[in-house]
Amino acid sequence: MAVVYLSSTLLDLKAERAAVANWLEKNHQVKHSYVADDESVVKSCLDDIKASDVYVLIIGFRLGFVPPTDNPEGLSITQLEFRQAGRLGIPRVVLMSKGATDMSLTDFENPERYQRLKDFRSEVTDPVRPAEFNDITSLIAELSAGIQHVLAKQPVQRIPAPRLRIPQHKLVGRTVQVKAVLDGLQHGRREFAFVYLAGVGKTAVAAELIQNGEINQRFPDGVLWAHLGADPDVRRQLRKWATALGFTDEQLEKAASLEELSDLIVQAIDQRRLLLVVDDVWSTEAGEYFKLGGEGCAYVVTTRFPKVARELMPTVGQVITVPTLDDTDGLALLAEFAPNSVGLAPDLLRQLVGRVGGLPIALVLIGNMLKAEGDNEHAVRSVEQYLVNIAAMFRRKKPLEFVEDHNFTLGEVIEASYIALGKETSLNEAELLPGDVLRGALEALSVLRPDPSWFSSSLAEQITGTSTRALVELANAGLIDEVRYDDEHSKSGNDRRYSMHRVIAEYIRTKLPTERAQALNRLAAAHYLARLQSLEQSFQEGDDSSYGAMYRYENPEWQDCQDNWLYYFSQTGYDSEASLSFLHVWFDGFWWWSCFTDEGFDFCDELLLEWENRLSLTASDPSRSAADPRLERRVQGLDLLHRFKRAYPKETVDRNSGSWPEVAETIHALRGLSALDGDAAQLQNASARHVRALTDIFLAEAARFGERDVKAAEALYREALSLFRQDDEQWNIAWILFHLADTLGDAGDYEAIPPLCAESLALGLDGGDHEVVALDHQLLGDVAFARGDAAGAIEHYALAIEHAYRFQVEPRDPDDYTLQFYADLAARVAEGLLAGADGRPGVPEAIASGLRRRWIDAGVPLAAPADEGALLAGVDGPALVRQLFPEALDRVWRNTEGATYAKKVREHLAQLEAMALSAT
Repeated sequence: MAVVYLSSTLLDLKAERAAVANWLEKNHQVKHSYVADDESVVKSCLDDIKASDVYVLIIGFRLGFVPPTDNPEGLSITQLEFRQAGRLGIPRVVLMSKGATDMSLTDFENPERYQRLKDFRSEVTDPVRPAEFNDITSLIAELSAGIQHVLAKQPVQRIPAPRLRIPQHKLVGRTVQVKAVLDGLQHGRREFAFVYLAGVGKTAVAAELIQNGEINQRFPDGVLWAHLGADPDVRRQLRKWATALGFTDEQLEKAASLEELSDLIVQAIDQRRLLLVVDDVWSTEAGEYFKLGGEGCAYVVTTRFPKVARELMPTVGQVITVPTLDDTDGLALLAEFAPNSVGLAPDLLRQLVGRVGGLPIALVLIGNMLKAEGDNEHAVRSVEQYLVNIAAMFRRKKPLEFVEDHNFTLGEVIEASYIALGKETSLNEAELLPGDVLRGALEALSVLRPDPSWFSSSLAEQITGTSTRALVELANAGLIDEVRYDDEHSKSGNDRRYSMHRVIAEYIRTKLPTERAQALNRLAAAHYLARLQSLEQSFQEGDDSSYGAMYRYENPEWQDCQDNWLYYFSQTGYDSEASLSFLHVWFDGFWWWSCFTDEGFDFCDELLLEWENRLSLTASDPSRSAADPRLERRVQGLDLLHRFKRAYPKETVDRNSGSWPEVAETIHALRGLSALDGDAAQLQNASARHVRALTDIFLAEAARFGERDVKAAEALYREALSLFRQDDEQWNIAWILFHLADTLGDAGDYEAIPPLCAESLALGLDGGDHEVVALDHQLLGDVAFARGDAAGAIEHYALAIEHAYRFQVEPRDPDDYTLQFYADLAARVAEGLLAGADGRPGVPEAIASGLRRRWIDAGVPLAAPADEGALLAGVDGPALVRQLFPEALDRVWRNTEGATYAKKVREHLAQLEAMALSAT
């Protein structure tokens, strides 16, 4: 803002003078030449010019008032003012009229005054280049250009840098946010809001901006910084800005209202290029008082309230989220304080970064603790407690930073948002829910799985007993976040997703009595149990086979629902039931998939990881004692599952080797922890019987392959069979019958195989399990082959191959496992025929011929043998497979050729069916 002295004659230039004054007053302080009615006016006018920054003269066709005294040259007042400005070196803007509109107000009729006027107009053009105008529009245009020209040449005093306690550590992981501002400025945007959680480092990013070289070049006139907070003193902060802009206390006292104070600041900023930072804004109304900059300024806001940020910005694209730090950046921030500790224990400290959800305020606390304890091994041990007891950190005080006036604790930072619930922050807020209602809802939501997990609005409403309105208000308060769907088509009706940061969740959870926390977890568990039951029903109804329903274990929605149910059930107070439920689901997943693959089944790994996280959350419950035997049992159980999973030899490797003793040891230990090691007949709970039966299977395998003890294996299989029969688990019964038959067959008891396989076949066919049916037929084919029954072997081997071939497309399209299963079974049959060629003359050849003829007669093309009458002569296993059975697809081509292959398999199966139909 500049002080502008406005000089002109009065009678002839009233309209022009009023227009100029109005324009100037929008951005500057205007001083006027006095009405000529007193001889003291000369002194007054000339003194006023001394206090001005710019002199503006409007000159028309009238000489004006000539002071009669102290005026030896007889100059007009405007001439005296013009010369005074020149002597003082004050920039002069001259606006010269090109024509009079009212001749009666000119000096044209007075030759002597007109000549003196002409002399004055000539005098003006010597030191100044006047701008001519012929109407009000051109007058204002020339005025604007002239003012900008003279002010641009004046040196502007840079605003002093704000007094901030800049942290000693380097800012980490905020390059994207700084670049967003720089890029926005390049594209003409001038307003930006940093938003997200309390303690995430929004102020730190704003402070980084004012130290940025490119920012300082773009805004050479300095920075105005205001800190508002929960209870802002808007007037005090505006006065700070006005003082920095050069106003005196006397001038500021005259500004009675905030609007008047804001007007002074706007005028003072004028054309200056300033960065305006408004930190920690808690309401839109307070933030708007500081949107005062001109075209050359930028406006940066920090706030924990997303709706406030959106309301203060022209577009949501100018709202910049400051996220939590990932593991790498979090570790880098810790290294700023304690590089030795990070070098000594990077994995542990990386876990700790995840434990606090990458929240910078928590990491600064941890870094300062590491530094204070010596940045050594002792320091690392001192912070290790926070892996299991994050609640202890809430009482730690953070160092003073930026404009803080006392050392806040982490708990106080979160508590401030908690207390503020129910207070108005938005300009157009509907009537808010009472703060107690919102705080109660937040407490209830704190039991739900924290970020990066999410919860649905339907679950939240069920837990809190409130409407979606409470969720919207909590999100506007920055205490929960709405999570976008990856695919909006997957969104269920109006059901939205939300998450709560884990540090906020754990702090708020400390407010819950144990009984209320368990009751809330029971509500959440019931929600997911209902969803599970609905999904189970849809799987049963959507597939006419029990085997197809087992594919739910590979369904992400089912996995998520199952995982969530286990999570909440584990915290209901029903410890033994929750542990059994977990083991039930985990061992089912392991037997369904993990026991077959080297990499394991992701669902099983995720369950172990989530259960470990769950235990760490339970350990942080301040109501629990330091040594909780239930917690210790769960930790021990997880360790045993990890050991079991590592030791178990997969189905795809040589089962006679491997760590079977450790498998048996871990299973026995798990059964002891879960009270499953007694008399099986005494087990009253279906989950207990199920888990006991599954562990019987793994112990049977350890006895069979590890100890070569067939009797022990048989006894364990039969116990599992008995337990599964009690609950009519037909899919498991079919598989136990097969494994028992296979075990007895290895021991040479061929008489036991047919009845066991017959029952397994019936169950497998009824349940649509082509896998177990194929294996049963292969085993029966082996028995027939061993007895020299070529016809029986052809029948069973042919059915084994057909079902294995069908398994690739029923009940699902080919996957790596089903492709490999068919290839392996075909290879075993072919290699068995080659191995038996010497011991049973003619039988293997007859079987091979019968198997080949079945596909050929159905019109399925096979590789041509060298000699149709001697199929086994001079061939190896792979060559024989190609001559007897349709070619398998290598798994490496599944993604590119899987669909074509599946179509071919279905065509071949249709040809077999057509042939069988014509034969009947």
